[in-house]
Amino acid sequence: VFTAAGQRLDDVLDLTRLDTVCRYHFEGGDTLDAPADPTDAARAIADFAPGDEVGFGHFLAYARQVSEATTDPFLRQDFGAQVRGIPTPAQWGQLTDFLALKPWRTLRDVVRTHFTDPRLRQVFELYALYSGSHPARASGIFATVADVQWRQGTYYVRGGLYQLAQALRAAAEKLGVVIR
Repeated sequence: VFTAAGQRLDDVLDLTRLDTVCRYHFEGGDTLDAPADPTDAARAIADFAPGDEVGFGHFLAYARQVSEATTDPFLRQDFGAQVRGIPTPAQWGQLTDFLALKPWRTLRDVVRTHFTDPRLRQVFELYALYSGSHPARASGIFATVADVQWRQGTYYVRGGLYQLAQALRAAAEKLGVVIR
């Protein structure tokens, strides 16, 4: 967004990449620190729930497929508006890649195919809550959050998340947008 507005993100926000994605606390006192490095995260999961580190690797692979299949056609453009009449071969390819992900499966279904430990299932079902959805109703496509967290990184906005809203407002106003 900032690049499109002619600004550099580093000039308008102070972001700090986190070494730990999150610390999860569970009933009974168990905790899990999720390191930002996927290899370290797999080791932490292996210590926490032996065997589920394999599922974690497969889950991250699925999450990356989701990102690759959805980012360009659905986030960087309006796929529905781009299709006029019969889809182009490239659009058929994008649609095929998307359908191969079985987007009708819920996030809960996807998570349960990758993890056996109920605590880890809770952790990875949280992605639906980010948008106010429920894991049993949200599409498994929400697994893309894992790709963002572990491949692209998790960041802290110095000064709090409201700084992001302020920076977006300033960028819009610089372009002549009037916010009421």
